[in-house]
Amino acid sequence: MLIKAITGSLKWKLISLISVIIIITIAVTGIFSYVETSRTIQADIEVSSDQILIQANLNLSRYYREYEQFFVLIAGSPEFRRWLQAQKGDQFDLLQNYQQISNRYIEPFITLHPEMLSITLYNSNGNQLIYRNYNHDFPMLLKKNYSLRDESWLASVTLSGKIEKIITQSDNYDDAMGKSLHVPIMTQIQKYQFNGNEGYLAIDISISPTQRILNEIRLGNNGVGLIVDDSGTIIAHPDSVQITNKLGTEISERLSQSPSGNFFIASTGEMAVFRTIPYSNWKLIVLVPYRDMAQAIDRIGNATVYIALIGLFFGICLTVIVSTSITRRLQTLRLMFKMTQIGRFDLRVKVEGNDEVADLAISYNQLLQQIETSIQDLASARILQMEAAFSAMQSQIHSHFLYNALESINAMANLVDHLEIRQTTVALSNMLRYTSNYSETVVNLKDECNHLRNYLHIIQIIYGDDIKFVIEHPEFLEQISCLKAIIQPIVENSIKHGYEVIGEPVMISVTAQIWKEAYIKIVITDNGAGFTPNKLEELQRLLSDSPSENQYKQLTSVGLLNVQYRLKMYYSDAETGVWVENRPGQSGVLVNIIFPYRQGSPKEVHRL
Repeated sequence: MLIKAITGSLKWKLISLISVIIIITIAVTGIFSYVETSRTIQADIEVSSDQILIQANLNLSRYYREYEQFFVLIAGSPEFRRWLQAQKGDQFDLLQNYQQISNRYIEPFITLHPEMLSITLYNSNGNQLIYRNYNHDFPMLLKKNYSLRDESWLASVTLSGKIEKIITQSDNYDDAMGKSLHVPIMTQIQKYQFNGNEGYLAIDISISPTQRILNEIRLGNNGVGLIVDDSGTIIAHPDSVQITNKLGTEISERLSQSPSGNFFIASTGEMAVFRTIPYSNWKLIVLVPYRDMAQAIDRIGNATVYIALIGLFFGICLTVIVSTSITRRLQTLRLMFKMTQIGRFDLRVKVEGNDEVADLAISYNQLLQQIETSIQDLASARILQMEAAFSAMQSQIHSHFLYNALESINAMANLVDHLEIRQTTVALSNMLRYTSNYSETVVNLKDECNHLRNYLHIIQIIYGDDIKFVIEHPEFLEQISCLKAIIQPIVENSIKHGYEVIGEPVMISVTAQIWKEAYIKIVITDNGAGFTPNKLEELQRLLSDSPSENQYKQLTSVGLLNVQYRLKMYYSDAETGVWVENRPGQSGVLVNIIFPYRQGSPKEVHRL
């Protein structure tokens, strides 16, 4: 009877299962703590040390990787190449390129890395420029008479394509009072060659950040971390005096046998755990006194028994409470699922708590809301489709009538040899054909500009020389894809709100250009009155909003908003859209139309 009651209830299944897991876990833990403690001391040291090494390695790797990226950034810059090629004594060219390197690359990078003490650019022909960094965290400054060519190790730096790292106890730095310092410095240097010119880029870096990382390594009461190179020389140590000293031969040989591992040092009674630092041949080592870790494990083992008994009691109590809470809400969800199956989409689940079951209830409520919204949107969309089809049919009927009427006017103008009437009739006919062709919503930029010219031709017939215009775009952009009828409504606004308001002649400029390599930007300007601040702010707010499909009818009479809506709906791109502003420092309005370049790379088209 008891087994049947448990198997038939999710609540009691959870209580029984979790209780058994807790009891087994605590029992195994207690036995393991007392019986196997002595056998696992070394393994615990290895695991703990290795985890610390991994974390320290991540921090160190981030530093060294960013230094390497900085070298690549400088070496790949055209300013550095021009600096390498500068002739000796050409101070203007040297300083100009150095200033550009400093402003564009060095200063932004050194803001994030104050431990960089100096950056030296040295050319084999004798040109040298030094960027010195001084801050309160690292109060030291490279001496004024320093020259890279005086370094004894410079001749060993070759064109290997790799950054070489050199650790020295340097005397090249002074403190804030001008007193000479003797401090450990890491110099990263690389040799370059370009068009026969050779040069060096060298960075002096304080060891202090690395020492801080090593100081954070805490294992036992006397554990210590250090970094050594492949020759066994200490290059970083919490105690600066130890830097540049060498490890014993036995330890160095053990380190060279593998990139990571551990071993016991019998002479000192220490466990050594080590890992190779990425982007270098250096090794990060943790030395842990064996007895320190053994004492800590003993204390943990003794405390485990007491904690296990207390945890067993409270664990079972919490299991009952949590299981009851979960199963009660799951039963509510189960009932709601059944109601949804019979079509009750108006009901909502009461959300309780803030755990996964609560998230499930929230998601289910959102799903029901989305289903209701989708049903409503589907109904609205079908109504709009029917209205659009009816409107298109009506427009088609009107278009055929207008085409025939315009052809008749053209024929009559031809009989009396009236050129202006013929040209105006042809322009209007071309406009009607262009806008009423519903099978093509995307055209090329050339057709769109021709449509604009037809419109402006008619406008000039109406207003004469008061309307002037310029349409410019590179020839290679003529065949790019463009949404139909997006320029003419904007130009029409310029005439409506410019010339027709102020009554003064208006000059309209339309240009097309590549923008951000992947977009086309069409710029439309006029010299009209412009917008008042309030009107401009309201218009920009409307352009920034994302209109829904149900708002489309309200936008069809507003040229700017209509173009914005169609661009956003067709391209679905964050950069795409219309933006309007008053021309800076001049009268009139500036409108930008931006949409994706849809015929391959603009650079490739330009080359063709």
